Amino acid sequence: MPVTILTTRFGSLGPYIRARNYHRLLSAHFPTELYDVSTQPNAPVRATAHIWRATLVHTPQIWRFLYNHWQRIPTFDAIRRNLSPPFFRQAMREVAALQPSLILSTNVHTTTIASWWKLRGTLQAPIVVALNAWHFQPSWCLPAVDHYLACTTHQRDQLIAHGVPANRITVAGFLIAPEFHATSPRQTSRTPNVLLMGGGEGWFLHQSIEALAAVQSPARFTILCGNHRSAQSIAAQIERIPQLRNRSSILGYTHNPAPYFAAADLLITKPGAMTLAEAFASSTPVLALHAIAGHEEAGLAILRAENAVATPRPNESLAHTVDRLLKSPAELHRLAARGRELVSTSAATIIPQVIRQSIPA
Repeated sequence: MPVTILTTRFGSLGPYIRARNYHRLLSAHFPTELYDVSTQPNAPVRATAHIWRATLVHTPQIWRFLYNHWQRIPTFDAIRRNLSPPFFRQAMREVAALQPSLILSTNVHTTTIASWWKLRGTLQAPIVVALNAWHFQPSWCLPAVDHYLACTTHQRDQLIAHGVPANRITVAGFLIAPEFHATSPRQTSRTPNVLLMGGGEGWFLHQSIEALAAVQSPARFTILCGNHRSAQSIAAQIERIPQLRNRSSILGYTHNPAPYFAAADLLITKPGAMTLAEAFASSTPVLALHAIAGHEEAGLAILRAENAVATPRPNESLAHTVDRLLKSPAELHRLAARGRELVSTSAATIIPQVIRQSIPA
């Protein structure tokens, strides 16, 4: 009976990337299946994901309010737990047919679905939830979860405060692909290389690129667009900007971005949790901007308090921020060192031990 890892690509690419990391690690220890619930035809859920993305772009204040205050809205928690799982009955049947010895969930949505299945007796396997964020969100606390893999001690403390027994929590840290840890010293005598990212959807890249046209430093820009559709759009935009046309490289979806992190003197990105953890492991300084309302804003606030990321100063343009950082090697070195302190390599040792202990005898 395999360990079944549940993931989804609805909404963002981060959950899938971390599920892939878990699959790669655990396959060396157990029979392991990676099940993506977003692969089944599911028009209502796809429509909901489309509405969610549109809300984040056009009316982020609505999502920010819901994210920060959902616990105060009567019946909202019951709706959240019970609205989407019935749309995944096909996934329920397919996962049950695998007869998993353990369910590992890498996303709050798949955790909600797995918890719903277990409470209705469809699945008997223990559920282990792998958190992947810098902040804490009470929506992670669900009644059928047997164990939590937390990323930080703050998450552990918050889980305990929300009633989760301490013996059901392990602080494992972020599980990052080993390629991001295997970095070599950057060359200091070359033209600075700035890496620009916007997650799997290419969030806000167009706005950032317009602003970067005013950068005065002799930097080269590598733009990871997240998907090929965004890459085509960005390429057309770059072609219209003479200041960037001859010093920009554009890529769509990149299966292994680790070499680009290792080569970058500065990463400009929205503060997705997985992207930042990978950057920290690569000792890549981060300039964070365009945080998605809710979860990324919460994570960014924590990392700013840790002095682990740079952000534009009040009334400072993006171009001026980039020029300021590239002219300050000491600040770039400090950011890289501080970020590196926040990630460790121990997750790859801790996680298989927790999974082995969680599988019923």
